[in-house]
Amino acid sequence: NRAGTVLAQGGDAFHAAKLFYRTGDFESLLSLSLEGQELWDLAALEEGSFLASVLDECPKDVMGRHPEFLLAFAFQELLLHRKAPFRHLFDMAGSILSNRKGIERERLTRLRGEHALL
Repeated sequence: NRAGTVLAQGGDAFHAAKLFYRTGDFESLLSLSLEGQELWDLAALEEGSFLASVLDECPKDVMGRHPEFLLAFAFQELLLHRKAPFRHLFDMAGSILSNRKGIERERLTRLRGEHALL
């Protein structure tokens, strides 16, 4: 998706994420480096239904390659006091990290530490 890539490269990850979602490009969506206000804005988008839609529609194999995405949004849900979405994201990340498929050791150690802190 060229338009989404151009937006992301230009520093507009929020609109890139929305475009990647609309076109079904979940690999690109979950690969975005989301931080700060963009992360908050996506977590709050449509009162959380944007994230719920991403989780429902994203293929599990794609989701499994991006535990950072799950952990980042789990933290946002925790801060927003949305317990059910937090638990869902937390459990999904935990399942991926316990499986360990395709995750190099250093990255796995870091992600497990982040998961434990949540």
